[in-house]
Amino acid sequence: MSEYDLDLDEENSDYELNEKNENESDEDTEDASETDMVKQEEEYTEIKEQMYQDKLANLKKQLKQLEEGVHPDYLKRLKKLEQNYQNRQLLNQVFERVEIERVERDYILEKEAAHKEYEEKKIELRETLISDLEEKKRMIEAERSSMELTSDKSSLQVADHAIARRLILEGCEGSSSDQRGTSIEVKVEDGKLYYDKKWYHRGQQIYYEGKEVGTKNSGLICTISSSEIWIKRTSDSNKIRIYISQLQKGKITIRRRSA
Repeated sequence: MSEYDLDLDEENSDYELNEKNENESDEDTEDASETDMVKQEEEYTEIKEQMYQDKLANLKKQLKQLEEGVHPDYLKRLKKLEQNYQNRQLLNQVFERVEIERVERDYILEKEAAHKEYEEKKIELRETLISDLEEKKRMIEAERSSMELTSDKSSLQVADHAIARRLILEGCEGSSSDQRGTSIEVKVEDGKLYYDKKWYHRGQQIYYEGKEVGTKNSGLICTISSSEIWIKRTSDSNKIRIYISQLQKGKITIRRRSA
């Protein structure tokens, strides 16, 4: 064997040895990589589990804080709710005071208005009754004056009583079923008087006459109602009342007068 052959054998042996070592090194590297991957997966799983446990513990802690009423977010929102409630209560109190003052003012004004109306109605009622009585008195005195002067005192007193009684009865609405007399069409519509086929209105100048009021008196119609009319006399500006029933029975007549 030559020296060259020996060298070649040695080289081949070295090459095989190196190749074997390289193969063993690759296998060790693959085993190490697989081990690292498994270890990383285990660590990742442990981290995920720890995060889950931390979150769960945090939620349980917050739940306990809510049950005890000490949760920070709960306290913050509760404080805002309480502030809104206090503001609303304050506004309600202000509104209550304003409404009470308004009602009290309305009550005082209404009370004063009612008292004023009462006093005015009382004065009006008194003046109306006085006017009625004075007019009846004048009518009685006028009829009394028309009686013959030769009548004795006792007859005159009886006549006065009869006249007064008749005037009072004629002042009432309606009449007894046994009364007789000519019926004249008289009616009141829309504040106007229909009498003897003519219409009369407030402010109209008229003549009026009758046994109880004298002859050819002049006056101005002041008021027209369903049961009576009021006349302002031209002579003295006093007012007299004429009942619708007196016009219907012909006891008093009226007619138009030129202004």
